Amino acid sequence: MQEKEIEYEVWRGYQCKQIIIDNRHLRDEKYKQKNEVNVVNAKYKEEELLKILRQENKEDIESKLNR
Repeated sequence: MQEKEIEYEVWRGYQCKQIIIDNRHLRDEKYKQKNEVNVVNAKYKEEELLKILRQENKEDIESKLNR
């Protein structure tokens, strides 16, 4: 009887450990995906800002040339 209880506790401990490991992997994957999205968003924002700055620069040059 005691052997069965010990065997169950060992099995239960192993199952809990596996759940913790699986959860860690899921968290790592979610973090990686979120980080990739953040990088893409930052790049897009930078490109849009660069377009705006180039357009403003072009308008400024044209304005000075027309004077």
